[in-house]
Amino acid sequence: MTRTPFDQFSKQFLEELLLPYGEVEISKEIPGEAKLIDPTTADLPLSLALVKLITEPESKAIEVAKDLLERVPQEGVEDLSIADLMDLIKTIVMYKFEQLSREEIEAMLGLADLKQTRVYQEALEEGLER
Repeated sequence: MTRTPFDQFSKQFLEELLLPYGEVEISKEIPGEAKLIDPTTADLPLSLALVKLITEPESKAIEVAKDLLERVPQEGVEDLSIADLMDLIKTIVMYKFEQLSREEIEAMLGLADLKQTRVYQEALEEGLER
């Protein structure tokens, strides 16, 4: 049994192509199933992980956003400052949780504490200089 019409076409094409070289058995089936791969955001480059954050369910979004916020100072994304990346993560989460205030989201992400760090202050200054 074939999974798609293209499978049958491929079998027929290969049979005609290989027949001059010997016996060809196209009736044999190779069992297989389509498998969905859902890489964790830790396995992805930061830029792709940011895109994946958009599709994360609300139940995982805060945890993923926190992980991304920790990765920003080390990895970064070309042409974006650390402050811009942090704002982008916060904005994505704000759209996921529209019923919450900015202060509530910042508290959930631990951004209130993060804004006091030297890394954030330097990134903010760098962004203002641009």
